[in-house]
Amino acid sequence: MSFPTIFRQFTGCGLLRALLISASAAVISSCSTLRNPVTPDRAAALRPGEGLVAASFASKAIDRSGRVVPVGGKVTVLAKGLGTNKSVQVSFTPEIFKKEQSELVPLIGFGGTEPSDVVAIPLPEGEYEITGWRVADHAITADVYFSNRLPMKVPFHVKAGETTYLGRMNSLSVYGKNFIGLAVPGEALVIISDQYQADVPRISKNYPSIHQSSIRKSNVPQTYMAEMKRISNTPSKFFGLF
Repeated sequence: MSFPTIFRQFTGCGLLRALLISASAAVISSCSTLRNPVTPDRAAALRPGEGLVAASFASKAIDRSGRVVPVGGKVTVLAKGLGTNKSVQVSFTPEIFKKEQSELVPLIGFGGTEPSDVVAIPLPEGEYEITGWRVADHAITADVYFSNRLPMKVPFHVKAGETTYLGRMNSLSVYGKNFIGLAVPGEALVIISDQYQADVPRISKNYPSIHQSSIRKSNVPQTYMAEMKRISNTPSKFFGLF
């Protein structure tokens, strides 16, 4: 199912609005992680006990009337290690980084001018879980971050020498207008869909060391959607006198 089709269905059935309720907005300054997407050379040089996780990205932005507008937000999906890997933090973004522990010097794409929309990250074998997502955008006076309203747990397993496909990370941003008519980010969300058949050849093309036969599916798309629905169905708690 294509990305536009997914969001047309959400809009038609009302799920889009419900899922947007599962998001929250905040203004924050910075965030750091340990494991980021890497270059093909690093992906080809796996260390003993390491496997790979791979994902793709797609982004769309609309205004309040549903008209498609230029995408402005930057998506990040966050994960963490469990058990013996509990110190590992993971950040999936549509960029390739020169150093796995540095967010300071991104290598945009593979020498081109655009970020890569297919990424891979080496991780020690073991259990992990996706804990949330974030879409960063620019308002008039500050950077705004939209994120999942409640914590989520979307487990996946990394096996040494293999590549685990997590899905396609689809971001949608909705823009409104402020009192002087300038476009401002109003809402955003991230949906992970299963595009295994389409993404496997793309992953192998961008990362030649990853053979298609070594890429295995995960249950992340199904579990992630269940978590997003759970969050959207959980009432907000208000404090104070209302």
